[in-house]
Amino acid sequence: MIQSEGSTLVTFEGRTTRVEPFLRKALDDMENEVHKNDDGVIIIDGRTGSGKSIMAQTIGWYLSKGKITLKEIVFLPDDFEERINNSPKYGVVIYDEAYLGLAARDAMSHYNRKLIRLLNTCRKKNLFLILCIPSVFDIDKRLPFDRAKFMIHIEKMTPEKRYYYYYDRFRLSDLYRMGKEWRSYRVVKSNFWGSSADFYAVDRKEYEEKNDKDVRKFLADEDMKLRTSESIKTKDMVLAKALRMIKDDKGFNIDTMGHLFNVDPSTMGKYLKVLDKNQQIWLTSPEFRLAEAGKIKNNTPSIELDDEYGTEPTE
Repeated sequence: MIQSEGSTLVTFEGRTTRVEPFLRKALDDMENEVHKNDDGVIIIDGRTGSGKSIMAQTIGWYLSKGKITLKEIVFLPDDFEERINNSPKYGVVIYDEAYLGLAARDAMSHYNRKLIRLLNTCRKKNLFLILCIPSVFDIDKRLPFDRAKFMIHIEKMTPEKRYYYYYDRFRLSDLYRMGKEWRSYRVVKSNFWGSSADFYAVDRKEYEEKNDKDVRKFLADEDMKLRTSESIKTKDMVLAKALRMIKDDKGFNIDTMGHLFNVDPSTMGKYLKVLDKNQQIWLTSPEFRLAEAGKIKNNTPSIELDDEYGTEPTE
């Protein structure tokens, strides 16, 4: 049973936190829809470190009546699928940092498709699915247009101050359509906003240890795929070098680079790291050594630059 003090405090299982009235009503309304043979997909987005995980745990804790555990919080695509398949009716699943490490375009497309497939197959299972992602503008449009009940955008002003902005499904659709080009959240006004409580529904240390372990596993798996894949393209190496040259030559920071290429700065930073890593893998791969020895040829057309750009010195 919910016990409230004033209009914001909620208590479940002997623990109390703040869930503001407008947000509580939105969650209650969605819960009623789910209990009428629907499902509830929630998007929570914001920069890395903004407090998405805290908000997701607060919402998951509220919807589960305080019964959410660490096993309902997953970080890897396969674990997300497993939890969807094995969660009880009206269960809560939090997919935390769903696109962490997926800055590469091919990987993003693959996991977007897999996410949409999973969400489609779990229709009418009466689950609450909370997706934590860096930016709503990076995901497939079918999610904000067709599947999400609402979105919460998190902004961290100071280490002590975090604010959330609630967009119902109608305003979310407008936001995605009108704000995607400039990655702006200001083109559509939120339904309401509030301040986020500093609340962990599960043991914080155990949560951080699981997060770290799963992220390291994911990155190791991605490295292995790159090392054994035949799809490493020369154009990716050219792109990596070009982006690095632009950044270093012009003295651009990550924010400027993100604005220049119409990409969220945090995504651009991850992208540069992934490209640099891929380049190092390519330079140490058997394919590169064979290409360097002239035993295999790549299919990428050569590009001639104007003299004004200069050429590398030859002996």
